[in-house]
Amino acid sequence: MHGLSVLLFVAYHFLPGFGVASGWVVWPQIAESMSAPGIFEQPTVLAIVASFLMITVLIVASPFLSIVFRRSRLSWWLATVMSGLAMVVLGGLILTLNDPDKLGPGEICLLASPVFHFIGMLMIRKERMPEPAVSSG
Repeated sequence: MHGLSVLLFVAYHFLPGFGVASGWVVWPQIAESMSAPGIFEQPTVLAIVASFLMITVLIVASPFLSIVFRRSRLSWWLATVMSGLAMVVLGGLILTLNDPDKLGPGEICLLASPVFHFIGMLMIRKERMPEPAVSSG
């Protein structure tokens, strides 16, 4: 599921959505909004930027950290809770601020990517690492 999440996230960057030709233009907008002095006076913008950056880090890093998540319950819990929180906040704000009937392919990919990441995080703990062989003798 993490692979699908990464593919959807990459696809978002090249597909039209949110009134722009491709999603990669969000990065200069994020840099501009983070350098604006009134960013903390706009909680909606701050929540969108924070959840987008959080889900970006999680989606990009999770395929490389699968073994860590399987072995460490604490790291799995932290990543899963943050993934779920970012998924709910980002998805909720996108659906609230935009007309759900007019979502383009970029928006759909951006909405689906965190969902598949969260499902992937839940599936990691379902898989069990093989138990070490114990010799009786």
